[in-house]
Amino acid sequence: MDRRGFTLIEILVVIVVIPVLASLVRLEPDGGRLHTADGRSNSVSVIDTKTRKVIAAVPVGERPNDLL
Repeated sequence: MDRRGFTLIEILVVIVVIPVLASLVRLEPDGGRLHTADGRSNSVSVIDTKTRKVIAAVPVGERPNDLL
């Protein structure tokens, strides 16, 4: 469980609702946002962990496979 009270299963459920396969996930240090590298859509999705909704889809080029 992270410091906001989400279990790993809950975080994975958030990822599944995105209509693409998330190839990499990064939780911000404060736990407020979850980033997913979505290789099939050539974007990075930003998820608000409180509302559990995608708040942005950032185009990043062909097949992102890494989040720093």
